[in-house]
Amino acid sequence: MSEKKTLILMVFLVIGVILNGCGGREGNSPVVENIENQPESASLGIEAEIGLMISGLVDSPSVWSAEELGAMELIEVVMQDSSGKETNYQGVPLIVLLGMSNVQNSASRLAFRTADGAESSVLLQDLNACINCIVALTEVSEFTVLLPGLVSESVITNVVELVLN
Repeated sequence: MSEKKTLILMVFLVIGVILNGCGGREGNSPVVENIENQPESASLGIEAEIGLMISGLVDSPSVWSAEELGAMELIEVVMQDSSGKETNYQGVPLIVLLGMSNVQNSASRLAFRTADGAESSVLLQDLNACINCIVALTEVSEFTVLLPGLVSESVITNVVELVLN
């Protein structure tokens, strides 16, 4: 009877050691895997946590955190809502971010993908002429794209990815 108890105790000990090894790294921080080969829909949830991603027809795909964008040279843009109320925004010009990403010559549109999967786009040639088109940072570290005068929906909130097509 004592051999059975010892065997059972050893089995539980081995199982405990195995389960403890599967518990993760110190601090229980998540492991972030390479998302390059993940399906596009799988990357959406990750983008919101990491920052603003730029992808598609670029030579240098990038991800910027709110802190990184905030450390860049910011410009101020004043937007007026439908009731006439003015709001001041600070952000990084989109043409600066596109320049840092080395947009490929075959790109003709820039799409803005939001955390909920909605997408809108503008012609790249129109955007290149827009010095007040910015990625603004909100108080809750969300990214808002301002496109004054380019499209009817000139404020796009909760943007997680810029996709060049």
